[in-house]
Amino acid sequence: MAEVSKSLNIPQIEKLRGATNYHTWRSIATTFLDIMGVWDVVTGKTPKPDGTDTIAEASWVHLSQRAKGFILLNIDRGLMPLISAAPDAQTAWAKLEEKFDRKTPTSLHALLKTIVTLRCSNKREIAAHIEKYDELWQRLLERTSEATSRSKDANTTSKDVLEAVLLPLANSEVAKGAFFLTSLPSTLDNVVDNITTKESATYSEVCTRLLDLYPSEQPADNNTAFAAVNNNHNDKGKRKEQKVCTYCKSKGFRGLGHLVAECRTRKKDTGGQASAAAALVDTNKGYAFPATEGEFPPDAWILDSGASSHMTPDATRITGSRSTTVRVTIGNGEQLQATAIGTASFTALLADGSTHNIHLHNTLLVPALRFSLLSWRRMAEAGASKIGDALGTTINLNSDTVLETVPYAGLEIIRMPSVIAAITVMQLHRKLAHLPPSAFAKLEAHTSGLPPIPRSKGTLDCTACSKGKYTRTIPKVRNTSSPSLYHTMHSDICGPFSVPTPGSSKYFISAIDEYSRRAEVRFLKT
Repeated sequence: MAEVSKSLNIPQIEKLRGATNYHTWRSIATTFLDIMGVWDVVTGKTPKPDGTDTIAEASWVHLSQRAKGFILLNIDRGLMPLISAAPDAQTAWAKLEEKFDRKTPTSLHALLKTIVTLRCSNKREIAAHIEKYDELWQRLLERTSEATSRSKDANTTSKDVLEAVLLPLANSEVAKGAFFLTSLPSTLDNVVDNITTKESATYSEVCTRLLDLYPSEQPADNNTAFAAVNNNHNDKGKRKEQKVCTYCKSKGFRGLGHLVAECRTRKKDTGGQASAAAALVDTNKGYAFPATEGEFPPDAWILDSGASSHMTPDATRITGSRSTTVRVTIGNGEQLQATAIGTASFTALLADGSTHNIHLHNTLLVPALRFSLLSWRRMAEAGASKIGDALGTTINLNSDTVLETVPYAGLEIIRMPSVIAAITVMQLHRKLAHLPPSAFAKLEAHTSGLPPIPRSKGTLDCTACSKGKYTRTIPKVRNTSSPSLYHTMHSDICGPFSVPTPGSSKYFISAIDEYSRRAEVRFLKT
């Protein structure tokens, strides 16, 4: 694009991405189109010749194509289909306005509401607030300025009346300043009172006064995601920036005073869950990955794009192992120790029924992990490629398919004979009202027309069944009572007390007759 722009002598500006930057982009684009001498063609002030003058028509077409080229070069690739079929620049410009800036009563009322309800959160953001307010007011001025070109006859619509009424207001610097003062925070009430003592204070005067009092802050040298804390205790005149936790803010909390790495809420939400992603680290620095939980076949390998190395908790899968000191950080922030590193092997099953023996070098043995993780990063470094959709992923190496995955419980499990059998058994178990797999053979013997039911090694780990087998012993209620006085007595002794009674007693004994409910208490010294 840069070479095309340079060869055609077409200027490039910040690309139009959508509604978020349309109005800023439009102001800049209008200026450059005017400099290029094609703005009148875009707006239709220079109409296309009727065809009688071929030279004039060719000149107009050249200007229109040049303007359209400028628009195409300065919009995001995703917006190009919107205007690529437009016959001229005027039509292309109109399509962009129709999508992002429709001239309707609803959009005008929405613009007015945005201006009236705009608020500055604190005095440290005055400069950014002024910039935003200028952008909104300029849009209002552009909308209302169109009223001057419309005829004010009996056929004038309500939209024309509204724009015509707002035009003097939009052109007034005093009105702009008055509306702007209402958008300032309550902490600046004293400043606002001082400014309003002067009659007819203009917007420029208001902004100059505020920027003198609260100059815009210089950008920080480092590009960090959180506000830094000023640890210089000798600098008493400056206010320290607060730490902000993005996790708490995403939950709707204030999130002040700590960072996401220190967040107790996040640790509480993710604590105790097994991680489906992990990172291989050579230092004590940690990484956070999403945690997940669920029921998986015992031999399953999970394709993980977040893991930086292959990992398994099963020592029987590792051959040629050697010791290592690598630590692994899992999703809840906990660091696990890898005890060995070696080569892991398993048999992969493809959809066509063929199998491949897979050998994963430099696989970490992490006994505390719940799952075996196949690192896509390591596969990609070995030259593998993958394609996939919602039904699974296919991994190719040297143009040959070597691995396939099946989606299960929100993750991608490597297709293996034992895994596919276990998944099928689990699915049948759930569909048949949690029938135990031991009963599948009896079911198969008493039915006909069913496909062969696979057999799975190991125990079936079904959370619902485990919870359904929980039991609680409820003590029996005694429904007999004492027939007479002193037939049944209930007694208890309590002590010793740290402070004795005036009579030097450190214990007391209680006795209750069940028949009469009479209670007696006696103090004991020993």
